[in-house]
Amino acid sequence: MAQSKAQTAKVIHNERVESLTPVGRPLESKLLSFINHEAVVAKLANGQSVLIHKVMDKQGSGGQTVAVPLSDTVKLSANYHDIGATRLAKPGTTVGDLIKTGGTDYALVDNCKHATHRIMDKHAVPEVKK
Repeated sequence: MAQSKAQTAKVIHNERVESLTPVGRPLESKLLSFINHEAVVAKLANGQSVLIHKVMDKQGSGGQTVAVPLSDTVKLSANYHDIGATRLAKPGTTVGDLIKTGGTDYALVDNCKHATHRIMDKHAVPEVKK
């Protein structure tokens, strides 16, 4: 029996995260194409990858952090590129933790860039400085 979207979302939220890679792509607006949209690709313990990003709603009045499972049919756009090093996730981190940290409101002072940095700061094992 196929799972509903709600059941699938619950399963994804509970999945353990192994590593995090910050990524970016140019905005789709021609006027703002010099600004990057930022997100995190999370590699899960089950081998799947998920794009975690904060999006603005269609009305432009708010937004939320969402998880988009990547697969053979749903691929990361070729416009995305790594903007930082891949780092191990702190033990016990789940997709739901990343979404919660990304936040529910979208504003000039709390947008995709802020969410990406919060996720990496809170859930990635710190890089060792040499």
